[in-house]
Amino acid sequence: DLQVITAMLGSRANIIFVDSIRTTRTEALRMREIARQHGWNTVAVVTSPMHSSRACATFEAVGFKVVCAPAVLRQSGLDPRSTPEDRFRAFRSWLYERFATDEYRRRGWIR
Repeated sequence: DLQVITAMLGSRANIIFVDSIRTTRTEALRMREIARQHGWNTVAVVTSPMHSSRACATFEAVGFKVVCAPAVLRQSGLDPRSTPEDRFRAFRSWLYERFATDEYRRRGWIR
């Protein structure tokens, strides 16, 4: 799908999928392997705003220079027109990120 979208834009972007990931840390480690093969040391990390801080810190911790780019999030509970269900999902996501960030710090995966 991403290749079709970039073709529609006239871009010849090379899309590389990172597979076999279970956590943000395993994604960063797999991406580090791919980056070494291509001689990259800077990556853009695009993810949800609530996940951006931990994700960017995780990629930095494995040696990348990171450009952190939170994605636009729709129906996140952060929009003034959000529903109570949206706000509950936002709270649940925030709570998950708090615990996950604490766990990553405890394990020494981020500072």
